[in-house]
Amino acid sequence: MSEQAFYKKFVAGDPIGLVAAYSSIISLLLSVFGIAFEKEFDTKLFLFLFKDILLICALISALVYVIRRAYKRELEANERVSKYSKVSEYLHSVCHLCRDYMAPEILGESSKTRSEKEFYREFCNNLASTFSAIAGKQCQSSIKLIDDKDTVITIARDSSSIFREDKGKHFSIQNNTAFHTIYNDSKRQSFLSNNLTALEKAYQNETENWWKYYNATIVVPIRWLHSHNEKPILYGFLCVDSLNPVFNSSEHIQIMGTYADSLFNYINYKAGPLRVKILSQRS
Repeated sequence: MSEQAFYKKFVAGDPIGLVAAYSSIISLLLSVFGIAFEKEFDTKLFLFLFKDILLICALISALVYVIRRAYKRELEANERVSKYSKVSEYLHSVCHLCRDYMAPEILGESSKTRSEKEFYREFCNNLASTFSAIAGKQCQSSIKLIDDKDTVITIARDSSSIFREDKGKHFSIQNNTAFHTIYNDSKRQSFLSNNLTALEKAYQNETENWWKYYNATIVVPIRWLHSHNEKPILYGFLCVDSLNPVFNSSEHIQIMGTYADSLFNYINYKAGPLRVKILSQRS
């Protein structure tokens, strides 16, 4: 039997079952003692043995508790390592993706790569897979760029959320809380919430019936803070969302930032603001 199987079967069992087992042992021993001392019942000896039984049970309980804690920590650590090993694979994959789309042009070779639309779709698939692996729940992702009219357009979604295509709709930055929170504060690194509906009127979103698709989200800027004295170059927003409260404000934001920086480099190489304008006109 493996260690994990042992933990699940004998250590992580139902506490009520454990108590019942101890009660059965005590009852059995009491019956034995009752028979043994039926003719000449020694109360002091009986109490002495009974206290010893309780002490043994208490020691066994403490031992089981320590073992449970140790195995639980080990399993949680192994699970965390497993999750984040997948993250490193996905991050490596997205670096390959950017390289494979940019390298032919940089080297002056004829490009036989897929279309730009396919690049963005694959990028979103990679990001959604990353957070789905971390959270153990389905997550979706999208890329939203700012056009020359200072409105936001969705240029790509992952394959699982393709049914939510916005059909070229332009969203107001100021009428969408996640966007204007970042847009109006160059020092703001993200917008994160695990319960958007609880924000009620404090949260604005122009997407129709958005609550049907998600209630938790992380949004980060696709930007470059090139100087503290100048306005940052902001191309848009990278978003990941889920119906489940699965995001945290530490490593998850760092992972999102890594993806956003990779995407910034790609968009910047593809002619920057001019490219965004062209994409907007195609919508």
